Amino acid sequence: MIKLSAFFIVLWCPLAAFPQPAIMEVPGVFGELIPIYAAKEDVLFLYETSNLESAQYEIPYREQWKIPYVKSDGLTRIITFGEIEVAEEETLMNCDPLPENGETQMTPGDIAIYLYYLGEGIAKVRAKDAVCELDIADARILSYPNVQPWLKVLFRDGSSPGWLSNDGTQTINAGFQR
Repeated sequence: MIKLSAFFIVLWCPLAAFPQPAIMEVPGVFGELIPIYAAKEDVLFLYETSNLESAQYEIPYREQWKIPYVKSDGLTRIITFGEIEVAEEETLMNCDPLPENGETQMTPGDIAIYLYYLGEGIAKVRAKDAVCELDIADARILSYPNVQPWLKVLFRDGSSPGWLSNDGTQTINAGFQR
């Protein structure tokens, strides 16, 4: 009976609950606009640092209370990269560093490493030995990156009780800042 119970516990545990090393960490949380998040429950489970391996604790909260944070103070952890196939001729934008021969054109069939989504149809990619922005509206997504967005939760006085893994399990979208 114990073996069977252990099997079901492992089977039903969400994979996101297991620590995952990041390939890359990028300051800020990306996406379109600035969402307003509210708590789903009357408690928030926070982490000491922006890593699932760090100490976790809970703070009392109220269901539907807005969660104060600054988007630029967040962190995006990239666990695995994805891939994008360019469908039409596209120009890489805002490359750092500039590709070696200055070539920023991508032609149909070219493959870029998909790092993360920025918003408004633009993705951060690695192509031609550079990290650039690419319009992916007409691109074929071969695989999506696995990213962990983290919010540094704030108190009214500006201090922070810790980091929230913004995987959607504790938050609801309560609108957008204007």
